[in-house]
Amino acid sequence: MRNFVEPEGYDKGSVSEEVPEIVSSYTAPTELGDDLLAPQLEFCGDLYSLPAPVSAFLENGWELQDVEDGAYVAGRDLEFVDMMKNNQSVHFSVYNFTQDATAIENCFVRELEVGNYDSDALTLTLSGGFTLGAKKADLIAAAEEKGYACDEDGDYLNIYKTADTKIDNRAQFWFNKDEDPDTVASVAYRNEILPE
Repeated sequence: MRNFVEPEGYDKGSVSEEVPEIVSSYTAPTELGDDLLAPQLEFCGDLYSLPAPVSAFLENGWELQDVEDGAYVAGRDLEFVDMMKNNQSVHFSVYNFTQDATAIENCFVRELEVGNYDSDALTLTLSGGFTLGAKKADLIAAAEEKGYACDEDGDYLNIYKTADTKIDNRAQFWFNKDEDPDTVASVAYRNEILPE
């Protein structure tokens, strides 16, 4: 349960203006990996390693939309924001990995998704080169080669390392059975694990 009304006299504390070390130490990758669950990916022409700070997206030309000056995210909390680049607006879920409230720019994108129903300007390529149009058999073969688990749930194929890591790190592919049940129509990647 979450109370969206501040109680009278509530002291929300202060928002840290410092850039957290986990943000300042982030380095964008220079290439994709060969493992489809590796955190390196290409989103709309730029390389990221998820989780990636919002500031990395801003450096690549994305702009926050309808965010008030001074907006922040509470410690260990989640917020939803829209960002735009090249006239393409995307809804992002961003997470604050720190204990203290911080600016949205210091929060992290942990999941990205692109489908063939999106504009052609929105692209997502996972490590291993997997993107829209990939074949289900190739994805399953790549997962089996690494010893990863695959499960099919309706029109979805989920790939993850183990049942214990499924929530934290996975790739999910949707297949439009009405068009081509063996070709990826949507690709999503999630990684909640910060590098050590």
